[in-house]
Amino acid sequence: MAKMRKIEPKVDDFGGCCPEDSSDKKKEKKIYPRLTLRHEFFPETSKWEVGKEYEIKLVLKMDELSVSRFQNESGFEIHGIEAPENKKKDKEE
Repeated sequence: MAKMRKIEPKVDDFGGCCPEDSSDKKKEKKIYPRLTLRHEFFPETSKWEVGKEYEIKLVLKMDELSVSRFQNESGFEIHGIEAPENKKKDKEE
């Protein structure tokens, strides 16, 4: 299996909603891509803990490719998962 590549988050600067929130008080928010796993297909995930990281291996079938000025993404069906309990690790931030 290939070495896992770390995903670099997109960093958005956002200010507050109120006039007293000046631009020098802007906060950074890290945005990572999201994957949602429904418990009906992935029951093991219902026992996992929020805030922890889990290493899983997926078998994917690519079924969509969208490349345009407005959209650049690939779509996949998930055909298999390997997610042993011993792959849990503390989240690093």
